[in-house]
Amino acid sequence: QSTGGWLSITAPTELQVFEGDRLLGTTRVNPLMLPTGTHTLRLSSESAGVDLTRVVSIEGGRTAQLQVSLPPGTLSANAVPWASVSIDGRDVGETPLGGLELSPGTHDIAFTHPQLGQRRQQVTVRSGAATRVSVDLRR
Repeated sequence: QSTGGWLSITAPTELQVFEGDRLLGTTRVNPLMLPTGTHTLRLSSESAGVDLTRVVSIEGGRTAQLQVSLPPGTLSANAVPWASVSIDGRDVGETPLGGLELSPGTHDIAFTHPQLGQRRQQVTVRSGAATRVSVDLRR
């Protein structure tokens, strides 16, 4: 008879998984092994502005699935004088850009101007919050 099972968590950004004050791991480490029974887990990411509680039931020898969806954040981007913008390798248009919905977490932004070159920046988008980023390509 098995005294444990597993929990596989799918989330759009890496979250820490706690039971009480004990860190069990992160959503990047899948699956997590847990004793059988009901568990109240806290899923959090300070940088992404996420702090959720979920109750899961673990059956011996089985893998429970937990799908976590998070409200997106928004990003506004600007550049002086102007730039083409790509986020995580995907072209999104030219500055100024506003209200771009992004999943919570860290994103790689590239600002490109034909004469002034490229400037890259990492930005952390928080769930349900607005983030602004701007660069001066003349410097």
